[in-house]
Parts: sequence; C-alpha cells; structure tokens
Amino acid sequence: MSKHEFLNTLQEALEGEVTQNVMNENLSYYKNYIDGEIRKGKSESMVLQQLGEPRLIAKTIIDTNSIEKNSRTYTYSNENAEEQKEESRRKGFNAAYDEQDGWDVRFGNFKINSWYGKMLIIIMLIVILCIVGQIAIAILPILFPVIVIFFLVSYFTGGRR
Repeated sequence: MSKHEFLNTLQEALEGEVTQNVMNENLSYYKNYIDGEIRKGKSESMVLQQLGEPRLIAKTIIDTNSIEKNSRTYTYSNENAEEQKEESRRKGFNAAYDEQDGWDVRFGNFKINSWYGKMLIIIMLIVILCIVGQIAIAILPILFPVIVIFFLVSYFTGGRR
C-alpha cells in the first residue's frame, strides 16, 4: 500500500462520519507524519506498516470524535446548570452543604456563615434591640400611668366584674 492509497482509504472511511474540519486535520496529520518518517530514513512501506490499517485508524478517529461531541454537550449542559445554580444563588436565601467545606449559607451573594456575616447579624440584632428599647422608653411614660390606674381601679373594686 502506498501513501496515496493509505490517505484515500482513510478519507473514504472518514467521509460522512466526522466533520470536514476533523477529516482535513487528520489527513494532514497523517500525510505530515508519513513524510516526516520518510525524511528520517524509514521506507514508506515500513511507516505504513507501523501505522496499521487506515480503516482501523478511521474507526478510532470516529469513536474519539463522538466522545468529544458528547463531552462538549455535557460540558455545555453542565455550564448551563452552573449558570442556573449561580442565578438562583443570587436570589433570596440559600443553604447548601458540601462535605469538604461544610455549610454555605447565603442571602443573595452575601455569605452569612462567614465572620463578617455573623458580625453583621450581631450588629443588626443590637440595632433592633436599641430601636425596641427606644420605643419602650417613649411609650413607658404613657403606659406606666395607665397601668397604675388599672391596678388602682382593680384594687378598689375588689376585682369584681
């Protein structure tokens, strides 16, 4: 078998099974490989014998190409899932558990179970308690006499109804 026959057989086996680009890349690769080995001093028949049957090489190329297609599809699908996961992470409250990192608790993009998240929660609780305290202090001067009046009325009426 000559180099020309080898490349023609490889091309015939690849046609319709892989894209034109993949076929051209492989034909170019094997043509350059054969030429390079011949320049190194090997005979054409020896190089072709080492390469093996072109139909078997074509089958390997076809199988490899179909695996790459599936992995690209999976990768695209996986990226899409990651984008959706990231999008949902940006909205509202989320909690996720990872065996390596433990809990990841977030509100939007803000990580609550970090030191700054805990600090923010403590500050918010202090602010809320201060506001409730201020409201209680403002209402107490009005509420205290009302409570005293109810207590006195209840005491003098003997708790009757």
